[in-house]
Amino acid sequence: MKRTLLVRHRAEVQASRARDWYEVQLEGLGHRFLTELDHAIQRAHENPFHYQVVHRETRRGVPADRDPRKRGLRPLNTNR
Repeated sequence: MKRTLLVRHRAEVQASRARDWYEVQLEGLGHRFLTELDHAIQRAHENPFHYQVVHRETRRGVPADRDPRKRGLRPLNTNR
């Protein structure tokens, strides 16, 4: 069965803000962030069952073992 991968507009905006923040921290880091994000999206598309179900057919894009909230880390606040 072919599945559709949906990236919400809000996620795109957050990714753009995160890229900008990383780029300010270190030149080239924003590009590296987007590359890693693209790889994560590709992995989710290729193997969606690796990710936890959060609602019906919706799955969280971060594997549970890599979720920073489960390791005591806070997500970056990109709302400035």
